[in-house]
Amino acid sequence: METTLFDDDIAYIRLIEFGTQIAGDIKKRLAGYKKQGIRALILDLRNNHSGLLGSAVNIISMFIKDKILIITAVKGRVEEMKKEYFTTGDGEFF
Repeated sequence: METTLFDDDIAYIRLIEFGTQIAGDIKKRLAGYKKQGIRALILDLRNNHSGLLGSAVNIISMFIKDKILIITAVKGRVEEMKKEYFTTGDGEFF
């Protein structure tokens, strides 16, 4: 994860993959930025190498206040691998 602060009120976060600790790391960084009074966030996912789907869902949940379905299926070799993913409804950085 790469982070930068532009003009003291625009946060930039670049993610190259969705690892096991990334959601917690982003949450801590955003909490700090929130205390600083940022007015905008750039979340850069270009050239993201993928990673854990659960981590991506946790990151999305930080920005959405409602519990909504965001992914309806994940392709797998067997039918049992299909799963629905919902946001948590926390949206603390909305």
